[in-house]
Amino acid sequence: MTITAAADGSALGNPGPAGWAWYVDATCWRAGGWPHGTNNMGELMAVLDLFRSTEHVADQHLHILCDSQYVINCVTKWMPGWKRKGWKKADGKPVLNLELLQQIDAVIKGRDYSFEWVKGHAGHDLNEAADDRARAAATAYQSGRAADAGPGFPGAVPAGRDAAVATARAARSADAPVAPAALVAPAARRAATPSAPATVSAGATGPAAVAQDDLFSSLEDVRETGAGISSVDVVATLERELLDPEVRSEPGQVAYLLHPDFREIDGRGAVHDRDGLAPAVPAGRFELLEGAELSPGMIHLTYRLAGGDGSTLCTALWQRAGERWRLRFRQETREA
Repeated sequence: MTITAAADGSALGNPGPAGWAWYVDATCWRAGGWPHGTNNMGELMAVLDLFRSTEHVADQHLHILCDSQYVINCVTKWMPGWKRKGWKKADGKPVLNLELLQQIDAVIKGRDYSFEWVKGHAGHDLNEAADDRARAAATAYQSGRAADAGPGFPGAVPAGRDAAVATARAARSADAPVAPAALVAPAARRAATPSAPATVSAGATGPAAVAQDDLFSSLEDVRETGAGISSVDVVATLERELLDPEVRSEPGQVAYLLHPDFREIDGRGAVHDRDGLAPAVPAGRFELLEGAELSPGMIHLTYRLAGGDGSTLCTALWQRAGERWRLRFRQETREA
C-alpha cells in the first residue's frame, strides 16, 4: 500500500511568521508553524513531520508530493555529500537548516519512500490543500493565534521533544529564526531509528544514490530568506544564478525564478517568454554596474558580461511577487 501526501511550507515576508503542513485527505493532515521562519524551514518541517507521523506504518510506501526543488534535492541528492564534508556545502559554507536536515536524515533510514515534484499554485488538489493549511498556520502566528494543527495521521502516537535548539543560521545571524522545540527529535527516537538503507521506488532518486555536487544549494540562503543581505545583493545573486545554462534548462528552477509575465530580449533582438527562455546567455564575467530599488518590490540591475570576445550590457527588472523575487524583464545589448 502507498501513502500519498503533499508537503508544503509558507513564510509571510520570508523570513517572517511561518507555517508548514502535510495533507493526505480531509481527515488526515497536520500543520504547525512558528513566529519567525522561512519557506525552506516550513517545507523541510512538513516533510520531517510527515515521516514522524507515519513511523507506525513504516512498512507502507510513502509518496511525497512537493513543489520545492530545494527540499527534494536536499533529501535525494545533496545530503550524502554534505555529510561526508562535515555538513558543508560544495562552496565550503555551512549547510543551512542543519538541525532539520539532520533529523530528516535520521527518520528516512529504513523507510520506503519517493518524492514527486509538482508545480505549486497550479491547481493540484493535494498541493493546494497543503499550501492552504501551511499559509493558514503562518497567518495564525502572524496574528498571535494558535494554528489549527489538524487531525494528524490515524494511529500516530505523539512523542515528546527535547529542548529547542538554534538553527545553523541562527549562529551566524542574530535576526535569524530559532527552531522551536518541536523540531528536535528525542534521543530515544533517534536510537530506535533503523539503520538499514532506504529503499526508493523505481524512477525516484534516493538518498543512497551517488552524491552530486549541489548546483543550487549555495544560493538557497538568499533565494529563500535574504536575511542579512540587501535586496539588491539578493537580486544580483539570483540574476547570476539565472545566467547558468544548467539552471535555464531546468524547468522547476525557471518557473521558480521567472515572473509569469517574463519577457527577455536577447542580443540578436529575439524576444523570449518564460516558456521559451533562451538556453544560454553570452559567456563572460559578471560585473554589476548599478542596482537600484525603483519602488518597494521593484529592483533594476545593470551589469556587464565581460568575455574574451567582447562584452554585453544587460539590464534586468526584478519584481517582488508574493514571498520572493522574480525576474520580470531582461535585455542584452552587445557593446561595440
